[in-house]
Amino acid sequence: MMRLFSVLVMLGLAGGSAVGEELIKGHVLDNFQHTKGSWHLVDQVALSQEDARNFSSSPDPEGTILVNSNARIKGLPYLLTKEVYGDVDVSLEFMIPKGSNAGIYLMGRYEVQIIDSFGNTELKFSDIGGIYEEWDKGGIEVGDRPLFPGKAPLTNAAKAPGEWQKLDIRFRAPRFDKKGLKIEDARFLSVYLNGELMQKDVAVPGPTVSNPVQGEAETGPIAIQGDHGPVAIRSFKIKTK
Repeated sequence: MMRLFSVLVMLGLAGGSAVGEELIKGHVLDNFQHTKGSWHLVDQVALSQEDARNFSSSPDPEGTILVNSNARIKGLPYLLTKEVYGDVDVSLEFMIPKGSNAGIYLMGRYEVQIIDSFGNTELKFSDIGGIYEEWDKGGIEVGDRPLFPGKAPLTNAAKAPGEWQKLDIRFRAPRFDKKGLKIEDARFLSVYLNGELMQKDVAVPGPTVSNPVQGEAETGPIAIQGDHGPVAIRSFKIKTK
């Protein structure tokens, strides 16, 4: 078993790009759960000349780029795949404007951060390519405590706002015994940003903050956070194992 796991880890660190099914194709929104109109297709996207914190784009039902609208309004729905996944490789090409904040949640539970970290030198779990933290909300009497402090990226490979970037993630789902008890934590075998290694074999003991899917299970949808700032997606590839 240990030898098999070592092989899985080595495969996870062997390279960045995941080649699989492209979700940004055909009737794109059919590949995702209903988002109440908060995500739409555009043909082109660029930084707004009037406000670098926003995009300049026009809705186009025949477009090939997904963009969230009214992205700074709290409570807008996440973009979740209709299909659910366990062990999976994900390759995401995205663009964010200045100061924007998003994230990709494997199984709807475990987040890799997407945020404008261009030029940052003191990296934290909350920087792009970081794995977000998990907290136990104990309340005023008990006090909050970190169950998982998050994991900062190994380096800063962030591009400038308005440039296309690429995340490649190899993920291993948590394991459960026949009684449904968890016997192995979820694990990011590798995370690459723009070809640079961000994370290497990181176990995550539970869902991270703001997870749209509660609890833990063998499978779940992949989610993109869309209520903390604008984000554009031109490629979203999934490869199951």
